[in-house]
Amino acid sequence: MDAILFYGIIILLALGFLSFAWLIVRGWLELIFSFLLGVFKLLWNIVKVAFWVVTLPFRLIGAIFRLFRRKPRESREQDVTSI
Repeated sequence: MDAILFYGIIILLALGFLSFAWLIVRGWLELIFSFLLGVFKLLWNIVKVAFWVVTLPFRLIGAIFRLFRRKPRESREQDVTSI
């Protein structure tokens, strides 16, 4: 009877220790993965900003060219279709 009580206490202590150890491991994993996710989000935002910085001048130049380009004359199109 004493052996059953002794081993029962040992098993309960081991389960308690494993539960505590699992909480520690899970906490560390959550900390590591949240850090990696934050780094990934930061890098993604840097890529988005760099994309806008690179493409914005070209978009502005294209908009300016579209504003000041000459429109094709309608008479030239009518002459070509009448031939």
